[in-house]
Amino acid sequence: MGNHGVRLEYLQGLKSLGYTVKSTDMVVRMKDHGVSLHFIREFAALGYTNLAPDELVRTKDHGVSTTFVTELKTLGYERLPLDDLRRLKDHGVSAAFIKELKDLGYADTSLEQLVRLKDHGVSASYIKRMKERGYGDLTLDEYIRLRDRGERE
Repeated sequence: MGNHGVRLEYLQGLKSLGYTVKSTDMVVRMKDHGVSLHFIREFAALGYTNLAPDELVRTKDHGVSTTFVTELKTLGYERLPLDDLRRLKDHGVSAAFIKELKDLGYADTSLEQLVRLKDHGVSASYIKRMKERGYGDLTLDEYIRLRDRGERE
């Protein structure tokens, strides 16, 4: 464990946070993947407590940070399951993207819709350009269909 940077302080910190990791391999994996005590504390402060060690590793590996969670909360997406947060990250959905959509009048967009927009290459700038080209106020599904039919910016 020492070769992987696992120190006594880390093990004591895990214990103080309520973690009794049964396997040394899992402790090493947590450390190797950047699951710090600070990372665990930050998520706990947002209400994500008693997370399984592999859940912490997956969350870290997918780039989900407490900053991302807080930004989404500010935009009305509160207490999302970690699976949803990881999915948003994996598909490139950012808080800035959601804000741009809100600014264009598309508030309360579902998580599924946000992922679909990203997967189909529909950005806020695409919507703006389509509006400038006379497509008006379409639904997000209609913008996806336009993009899929080859309508380019």
